[in-house]
Amino acid sequence: GGKKQKAIIIIMDLLKTGEDEARDMVRSPVIPVLKRVKKSEADAAHKLFRDALITARITERKVRR
Repeated sequence: GGKKQKAIIIIMDLLKTGEDEARDMVRSPVIPVLKRVKKSEADAAHKLFRDALITARITERKVRR
């Protein structure tokens, strides 16, 4: 469908990866796309997915004590 193709394009751009790898990622229902990035980077990526009408979620790293 259209959303999968949009997700593939966004993932290819964000991760600088090839189409095959991005296509493999979107087969999973939950995809950790970016890890350990600044909040501004996460917000920008979140906006790309949201603008493409793709559900996205930002999770923050838990602080260990």
